[in-house]
Amino acid sequence: MRAQTTSFVKRKVQLYKLLTFLLVFSATLFSQSRENAAAVMDLLKSARERISTDLAAADRDAHAALEQSVALKADSLIAKAYYTCGLVNYYKSRYYVSSDYYKKAIATMYAVANTEFASSCWNNLGINYELNDLYQDAIKAYLNSLHFAEDMADSLSIHQSYINLGLLFTKTNDYDAAENYLNKAQLYFDRKKDIYNSALTCQNYGILYIRQGKTDQAMKQYTEATRLYEEAGETRGALEVQINKVSAMLDRNRTDGLEAHFARIAEKNASIHDGVLDGTITLHLGRYYLLRKDFGKAERYARSAERSFKELKMPAQLRHTYSILITLYSMTCNTQQHDAALRQYDEVTAEIFNSETADKIAEYKTIFEDEKKSARIRVLDTEIANKDHIIKLSLLLLFIFFTASSIILYLYLNIRQKRQALFERNMELSSAMAREANVQSISEAMTPESGDPYFLKLYRELNERITKNKLYLNPNLSVTDLSQQLNTNEKYISKAFSVGFGNNFSRFINTLRTNEAKLILTDPDCDHLTYDQIADRVGFNNQFTFQRQFKELTGLTPTSFRKSNRD
Repeated sequence: MRAQTTSFVKRKVQLYKLLTFLLVFSATLFSQSRENAAAVMDLLKSARERISTDLAAADRDAHAALEQSVALKADSLIAKAYYTCGLVNYYKSRYYVSSDYYKKAIATMYAVANTEFASSCWNNLGINYELNDLYQDAIKAYLNSLHFAEDMADSLSIHQSYINLGLLFTKTNDYDAAENYLNKAQLYFDRKKDIYNSALTCQNYGILYIRQGKTDQAMKQYTEATRLYEEAGETRGALEVQINKVSAMLDRNRTDGLEAHFARIAEKNASIHDGVLDGTITLHLGRYYLLRKDFGKAERYARSAERSFKELKMPAQLRHTYSILITLYSMTCNTQQHDAALRQYDEVTAEIFNSETADKIAEYKTIFEDEKKSARIRVLDTEIANKDHIIKLSLLLLFIFFTASSIILYLYLNIRQKRQALFERNMELSSAMAREANVQSISEAMTPESGDPYFLKLYRELNERITKNKLYLNPNLSVTDLSQQLNTNEKYISKAFSVGFGNNFSRFINTLRTNEAKLILTDPDCDHLTYDQIADRVGFNNQFTFQRQFKELTGLTPTSFRKSNRD
């Protein structure tokens, strides 16, 4: 009888081991799935954060996230990865590739269920189409975005879409539709006292009226847009409107009052220091003096614009500059210079065509390669899915077999061991108490872990190393450099700044560089330094990044900061 009881107990133990194995196996699969999903989300976050600092790294992170999300077959992660890839390629000016990713994101079930996500995809797709001059496709995309915005009852997004549609219908010469959308936008933003969007609406009205030949009405709208932008503190917006206004007047050979406009434009541009705007203003000055037949000044300003656009590598604007020089030399009968400008015009035109063609071929090649990769992935997914079905079915049959065998064995032995029921219950009670004691000892041995003290310590070490050695003065300083110096990985470095500083690495370094710049700006002995030289001293790559970061962190331009400290 004792031998039978021992055999029964052994079989029950085997049953418990089998059930425990299956539970642990299922829990492990679930845990791994959650960890993999979290890793994908980290990659997507990293890609978005790196867009403004390192596009190549952002592109790698986005594609890695896409590959992993496809492997996980997580529709929501796949949709977000497609969206992030679209965003990265937009900032790389690869609008066809970007559009392809947005269309793939829209095709996911996640986009069908998530109205806000779908609206954002359609809106970004419309922007890409507009940049590629595919206006009809852009209109369709914006209308789809508008449809989703209406479903969400998002009034702001709806009327912002009206502004975009007004401009697009203007470009496609559907002036009635354009005016209808702009009227709706203007009524809403005037009622909401939304100054910035009201200014944008007036600006688009101006473009509409210029296309219709209603110059006086356009000038009134441009004037109102300028006033609203200035009231909203949008100096750049006001400046762009005034440049549009000047361009429209020059297109119609009107020069009356333009000197005053140029003076106001120069005053506003002095606070921005934008190279593109500088070149554009200089070019318009060349056009102005050409109309006034002051050929000496016209040539001087046109050549200055030529130098600016060459330095900025802007071939389209450079071609426009050469067209003005061709006209100038024709009017002055300077055959040699005319022919030289004509040759340069043809060369730039060919360069633009070749560049655009090469870019499109490269983008289409990328799309083709992505499609090939997607096709291979779909084939592999099918094969893996079939294998998964076989494995799951095998595990199910195995589970049923062992469960049925165990139940039959249990019932059989239970009948034979009725006389030993009391003994068996005592054994089970002892076993349960032992298991409970084991669980309790294991629980007492486990303590929660917190990564925060480690990351705070790492942050203090990073802060001391960077500030003491002034590593931030190196314009090429990166998270990779720091991770190599401290013999740790880049994610820990980024986490340390997030925990200790409350922001990312780039923000931390730019704050130190800005503080260093403040010391220079308040030092009278450094008055002779240009902003470019100051930017170089404190570790910024160029004066434009320096001025933008300084304004963002202090609320003042370097000029205003220096003046306020002198006053």
